[in-house]
Amino acid sequence: MDALTTILIAAFCLGVILAFVASIVYVRRQRLREARQLAELAENRRFYLALIDNNLDTLAVADADGRLRFYNKSLVDLLGFSPESLRTTDFRVHIHPEDRPRFDQQWQDLLEGKDPVNFDPFRYADIWGNYHWKRFITRNMLDDPDIRGLILSSSDITDLIETMDALRLTEQRIRVALNGADIAVFNLDLAGQFTWVFNPLFGHTVEFLMGKTGDDLFPPHCAERFDAMRRRVIAEGGNVTDELDYLEDGERHILSVQMERLVDPNGRVVGVVGSAADITRLRTGYEKVQSAHRMEAIGKLTGGIAHDFNNLLAVIVGNLELLKDHVSANPELSHFVDLALGAADRGAGLTRSLLAFARKQSLDISLVDPNRVLAEIAELMRRSLPPTIRLVFDAAPTVWPCRADPGQLQNAIINLVVNSRDAMPDGGTITISTSNTRLDRDEDRSLPADVETADYVLICVADNGTGMTPDVLEHVFEPFFTTKPVGVGSGLGLPMVYGFAKQIGGHLTLDSAPGKGTRVCFYLPRERAAVRALARGPERGPLPPVRGATILVVDNNEDIRTLTAALLRRSGYRIVEAESGAAAIDRLRSDESIALLITDMLLGPGPNGMEVIHQARALHPDLPVVLMSGYTETSEANRLARPPDMPLLRKPFRRQELEAMVNEALAKAARPDLRGLTGSGGRQ
Repeated sequence: MDALTTILIAAFCLGVILAFVASIVYVRRQRLREARQLAELAENRRFYLALIDNNLDTLAVADADGRLRFYNKSLVDLLGFSPESLRTTDFRVHIHPEDRPRFDQQWQDLLEGKDPVNFDPFRYADIWGNYHWKRFITRNMLDDPDIRGLILSSSDITDLIETMDALRLTEQRIRVALNGADIAVFNLDLAGQFTWVFNPLFGHTVEFLMGKTGDDLFPPHCAERFDAMRRRVIAEGGNVTDELDYLEDGERHILSVQMERLVDPNGRVVGVVGSAADITRLRTGYEKVQSAHRMEAIGKLTGGIAHDFNNLLAVIVGNLELLKDHVSANPELSHFVDLALGAADRGAGLTRSLLAFARKQSLDISLVDPNRVLAEIAELMRRSLPPTIRLVFDAAPTVWPCRADPGQLQNAIINLVVNSRDAMPDGGTITISTSNTRLDRDEDRSLPADVETADYVLICVADNGTGMTPDVLEHVFEPFFTTKPVGVGSGLGLPMVYGFAKQIGGHLTLDSAPGKGTRVCFYLPRERAAVRALARGPERGPLPPVRGATILVVDNNEDIRTLTAALLRRSGYRIVEAESGAAAIDRLRSDESIALLITDMLLGPGPNGMEVIHQARALHPDLPVVLMSGYTETSEANRLARPPDMPLLRKPFRRQELEAMVNEALAKAARPDLRGLTGSGGRQ
């Protein structure tokens, strides 16, 4: 073998060795690469499984028979079924029976198609028997070699469904309330076009109103006033109100319109939000009353209107406050609710004035010192007067006590002072005097038939203003009669004062002449009860809140009873309801846990509110009571006499008023040292 051959053989052997070494290195590197890939795949698998298991939505893969081949941890946590049960049982057996037919139809659509199927919401029971609202998003991947099943992705929408149901119920209640009060709410854009309407009036539809302007709805004179309101609100801000009175197809319409700016989240003015109340029936009813000549007939008519409207307002106000809780996160909707609440408050003020005139308001009668009552509002009256008018008090040092509603008495005096102020544009003097007197029918034949011979406390408000002419004096106590400019006076001030004086068994006189001023005098019946009853107890701080007690709510008006119960439940109380006096007495006999009785004054046929209270006190002597009322018949006033220390909640009431009075009554019952204190007596 020569040297060349030897070299070739050596080179071949070296090449073989190098190739072998290279193949070993390659194989090792390939194995390392595969090992890294397997580790990455395992890590990715753990990552994606963790994502799937911790997804708030439930994910699963099912076969055509409804057995689950795969599911995430959220499904197990939500429903509580064991993994074995989920793998071997058709999951569809837990669907609510009422939802199953619709679900099966959509399941068949899923099996027969390839497109995703979004199932309608359905109820699904967990292992504890609780139903959850579910929403399915599904896809058929039975033919996919990797999946071989139906992809099921579901969300628990129970909270959403319950919230939507509550909102729908609340919206329905508000719609009914607004329909009953004929109140519409709307939006206008910067061009004056309607962009949103709730509860349209006069038979219009939302579709008809969208894009329309005031020119399309009202005659020219009203359309101009409507648009002027919009322009003023956009330019100046604030709150603008006006009334539109017009004829359409021979029928009269009167709208009370209120507008405010509508701003976007950036504070830019984008339009106007407003409300329109149909006051046609109310206004025309008042005008018919104004034309009547007999005061008693007028009183009955206005009292009846105010009674019905008070019940409507009670439902409107309460449901609006409940709605406000649900829409508090939406400033625009909250603003609409506030507008409606403002309109309802104005309606409540109107009904209080009407009931005062009709002598059918619910009075919080107590023993009062007239001088003290006047002293409490002296500073308020002085501040309401301009510097050119002087207010003088001429109080007798010893004035008899009398029985009256102190809040309403103060309102009546303030009304008279305001009238005197308006009658003295160039200044003057207003004198308020108190004294004791006696009216005797044998000595004064001019006294009306309803004025009894008795001792009276006399309160007079006199001014040296312009006075009144005889033709004005003839109509001065008629409701809505006023000599003031439109929009300045309602014409209910003096009729309200007159009705209040008559309702408490007193008398009212008015003397006036042009250029000689006016003098109005109250005659309040003397009360011979012990003067010590006038003494006030020591001032106390706020009473501690009382929660969790059982309260019996009695009212024959289902809407008001249900609303009162709902408001109290939101405050943490357990509520028992009764629709009549007889049902309330049965409840009091059978339920020992009742800690407070809330009853309406008039309950229709059967026992009235005071009779229920007497029965309750016979069964439970220390049971605290709150009396509700928005109206009392004159003939019932004496028969339904209310003790002066019994709290009175006047309809319509706000939520905080109800809670405060209930808490005070329960707190006093829990603290013996407070039981002798007089209740607040309700809103003035």
